[in-house]
Amino acid sequence: MVHTIVKLQLSITLSFIAGAFKVLGGVLGGSKSVYVDALTSIANTMSIAFIYTFYKKSLEPPDQDHPFGHLRFAFGGPIATLMLYSFVLGVVVTDIINAFGRPYVITIQAPIYAAIGMAFYALAVTFSKGVKTLSIYYAKFTAIEFLEGLATIASSLGGIFISFWIDYITATALVLYLAVELWSSLNEITYTISDYSQVEIASKISSYLSELGFEVKRIRIRRVFGDMYQGDATVKMQNPGDRDTSSLIKKAEEEIMKKFKADVVLKLE
Repeated sequence: MVHTIVKLQLSITLSFIAGAFKVLGGVLGGSKSVYVDALTSIANTMSIAFIYTFYKKSLEPPDQDHPFGHLRFAFGGPIATLMLYSFVLGVVVTDIINAFGRPYVITIQAPIYAAIGMAFYALAVTFSKGVKTLSIYYAKFTAIEFLEGLATIASSLGGIFISFWIDYITATALVLYLAVELWSSLNEITYTISDYSQVEIASKISSYLSELGFEVKRIRIRRVFGDMYQGDATVKMQNPGDRDTSSLIKKAEEEIMKKFKADVVLKLE
């Protein structure tokens, strides 16, 4: 757990440094594409801070108000990320529309600062992807920042030496790409929190219970967050004999938690 938090703290620090350089490139360099990149960088840094905050909350043990635990608080991070990037989308769309057809000057500072920022984001991507159960949505948007860095370096150089239209068209393409990714992530989050059936993990748990001597009558498993699951199963002892069924059920529940990260309540028929 400490290892995970350290990775998150590193991602926040690297994102902040990268964002600062890109903001300098957008403001001092005069590039529209770097400007789009800079604003999404700010949203990126804020989003990992939200993810970190909600993740800590999700680790709290069950209490009277949350008998199933606080794991789903972690969804606050991805939802905050969507909110931040949606705000940025509105700002950059307005700027792109207002700048249409108006020539502007780009300086060499734009690609230089964009390159420095991209280097820091490459490290941020590495650390964020290492925390799969927490920051899968953040890692996706950080990867977008890395791709933006490559595009803005090339387009701002094109804007300096060829035409500002190269930079402008790239900025427009980045805005459209951001809109598509926002829609995709919204659908993914909605699908995840809808308690859709986890057929694969349910099948594995059923097979494991059969090995322990239980006949599974019904099993319901839902994904809580990341690779954590909850559910219940109605079972019947195939050959109970003189065995202590309550002890067997308790042990089976503990083993299922260890093997499959699933908090499953077994109901004996």
